[in-house]
Amino acid sequence: CRGGVGLGRSQGAPRPPEPHACRHEPFAVSLSRRAGWWRYTDDAGGKPFFYEFRHEPADPDRLAHWNAWQESDPGSNFVGNLVAQRRLGSGHLVLRGQVLTERSGAGERVRILGDAAELDAVLRERFGLEVPEVADRWPAIAARHRELFGDP
Repeated sequence: CRGGVGLGRSQGAPRPPEPHACRHEPFAVSLSRRAGWWRYTDDAGGKPFFYEFRHEPADPDRLAHWNAWQESDPGSNFVGNLVAQRRLGSGHLVLRGQVLTERSGAGERVRILGDAAELDAVLRERFGLEVPEVADRWPAIAARHRELFGDP
């Protein structure tokens, strides 16, 4: 699979919209067409993600509305959750709140971060991000983790 758009995780370069199925480790990736819609799917070992879209341009006003909602509404996943992602050659690294997941052809490793200092170190060392002020958000990140997964 040579390049392609992967909605933030599975591929890193543009690809023309044409049906295909391939491996872009650690993901199985496909683009198919059905009843006037395109369906992009990637699967990292039993956890498929898909996105459906049409080929024609989006309505700019509707796009602006939903973009503003994603950026500011408390119900948006982008407002309520800390997320960082990085491709690592044939692997993928993602941090969602306290959960650090590394996927490769060998499988998946998951680690739960325990405090603000560990969060700062992971962002710096694994993602190349210098954001020490994220430590101030640790109470909210830990509270969201408890809300989603319960007490440790």
